Amino acid sequence: MKVRRGASKLYKQPDGATESAEQAKEVAKRELVGPRHSGRLLGEILIEQAAATPEEIEAARTRQNSCDDRLGEILIEHGVCDEHRISAAIAQQYDLKVVDLRRFTPEQAAIHQLGGDVARTHRVLPLRVTETGVIVVLDDVPSSETLATLSTHLGGNVGILLAPPSELTRSLETSYRALDNMS
Repeated sequence: MKVRRGASKLYKQPDGATESAEQAKEVAKRELVGPRHSGRLLGEILIEQAAATPEEIEAARTRQNSCDDRLGEILIEHGVCDEHRISAAIAQQYDLKVVDLRRFTPEQAAIHQLGGDVARTHRVLPLRVTETGVIVVLDDVPSSETLATLSTHLGGNVGILLAPPSELTRSLETSYRALDNMS
């Protein structure tokens, strides 16, 4: 499976093998591969970018120990970083790219690739259909469940981009409301 640079593979196919659709589904089930973590911690990246101080990261980590919130959520809640900065740092952790959904409108052909219920449930916005697959946008690194759903519904090659949660929510609602109104 090929993906765009900065995106992530959903599954690997053996080199040069030609497979039936059924065989491809079996391979996809066995070999789903999500984005790989670089080993760098979110706090380290934010400190390196001067988006947070070591003291702010430590305070957020202390708070994290007493609640179930993620570090990025705590930093946003306390006004240390905005969601754009957190999304960019998460993207850097996983070698993904960030898209500004305020500047890009999803193609209707892409939106038609994935039902609104699935898109909203898994917070996945199909953005573009390419010659080799579909580019999708998420607000976080996809879980194995989300990867399996994308594999089932979109098949083929999938490129993964990240966007801040509020932008993804707005774009999902706008795109699928327009699609619902057309039906």
